[in-house]
Amino acid sequence: MTALRKSPTLAPAAAGLGALLLALSDFLIVIRVDVAAASCSDLAGPQLADRCLASGGERHGHAFLILGLLTLALAYGAGVARSRPAALALLLIGATTLVISVAGDLPDIHATGQIGPRLAEAETEPGAGLWVELAGSLLTLLGGALALAQAGTRSGASARRAGGRGR
Repeated sequence: MTALRKSPTLAPAAAGLGALLLALSDFLIVIRVDVAAASCSDLAGPQLADRCLASGGERHGHAFLILGLLTLALAYGAGVARSRPAALALLLIGATTLVISVAGDLPDIHATGQIGPRLAEAETEPGAGLWVELAGSLLTLLGGALALAQAGTRSGASARRAGGRGR
């Protein structure tokens, strides 16, 4: 773990990748309703056809896109400037998005919603967006934890400059 703490690029890289994955998950399918006989949208009818697929943006009101962009800025602040508040904010965002994914999306991968009563053979399955938002959340948490571990440390030259200013 000591080698990981000393790597100056690992924290912003992990948080930055997490940010990109969080933003990307808003455009991917999180939950998909499948019907064995034909396509769900054909069988469900026009009033329910839009419920066969649910993107991250539809499920979260595009919050993951906004949090992903914020995470990208915080990754820079936590990694390059070694800002402790930015590192804590990364941890908070990572934990929040993880809770939304696990408590909000994961239980719904087996719920057919309004389509289930109409189509007995309807089944739901997770889309790629679910796995992308989970990976983004975990990488954001990792980046925040690494940045927090590095926040108190400075390179020798910057520590000497900071110490010499007050004299």
